Amino acid sequence: MTEKFPPSGSAPAASASFATWAPAAKDAVGTALGTSRLWFTLAQGIVTEVYFPRPDIPQLPDMGFIVGDGAEFWVELRRVGDYSVKWQDDAIPAITVEHRHDRFRLTIDVCADPERDVLLVRFALTGDAALQLYVLAAPRIGADAANNRAWADDWAGRPVLWAEQGPFGLALAAVDDAATPALLQRSVGCVGESDGWQDFERHGRMNWHYAAAGPGEVAMTAQLPRTGTLALGFATSREAAATLALQSLAAGFAGAWRGYCDGWRHWLQAIDWPPALNRLLSIDSQALLRRSVSVIKSHEDRKFPGALPAVGIVRDGAGSTITEVRHGTQPG
Repeated sequence: MTEKFPPSGSAPAASASFATWAPAAKDAVGTALGTSRLWFTLAQGIVTEVYFPRPDIPQLPDMGFIVGDGAEFWVELRRVGDYSVKWQDDAIPAITVEHRHDRFRLTIDVCADPERDVLLVRFALTGDAALQLYVLAAPRIGADAANNRAWADDWAGRPVLWAEQGPFGLALAAVDDAATPALLQRSVGCVGESDGWQDFERHGRMNWHYAAAGPGEVAMTAQLPRTGTLALGFATSREAAATLALQSLAAGFAGAWRGYCDGWRHWLQAIDWPPALNRLLSIDSQALLRRSVSVIKSHEDRKFPGALPAVGIVRDGAGSTITEVRHGTQPG
């Protein structure tokens, strides 16, 4: 892939940092019931906290999207607020989000790779053909906003965005529906000064293409095709994280989604529900119970089965919003 605007130079640093986390009111929370050590949440219709390698270590506060025409019009999806959330089979935390706007629809399917520490997001933008899709991701590796570094680089001949801090690294890669590398424009920056959101706010389009950012609170931005798959990998180094992300993309989203759902489906089917539940609970209440059990299961530690962070789960009256209150970590 030949980039029209290859990344270069270092992003200007921010004069101050006021790091915040995503809201505690969640649309969903999920993890794979396999060897993966990754947990994710969704809020405002986008991916919010992602945890690795334990459910009490957040590695980024959000990964969202901008839709724009490359000239003047642009919107950040989390600020539009017109979206719906669907759980697979009502209780499996394989999540489909549809964002609606007068000019477009954006659908994302979110799951964890059951075999790797990788979050996968399949995306499809429809509507006005003049519009383009961009991803915004904000590493907060090890819950630290002060010492992250980020780069727009290549790994194994593929374009990636990656970041590192201390003992952790993450990497973002993408392919289109033909499995062709699909980070069409790339940049990294410092939040509040040279990040992607500031770029759109000041220029109405993606104008910056920085190759390095940090140390500090960093962010990553890329233009995407209208359909494709994102992979966000985590490991003990950025190179290892990129290897995992590229492996997941090579294996394909469909197989990961199927394996993820099968793992949850088998676990749910193995639960020995009291027979009286069918008599005492309505169909809607039974569905809510199954989803609540999945939410609790999603918080289980991999190393010590049965171990959970101290977490309270509160739902709204319709059962559609999950609010988590954790002990000893950021809300998420």
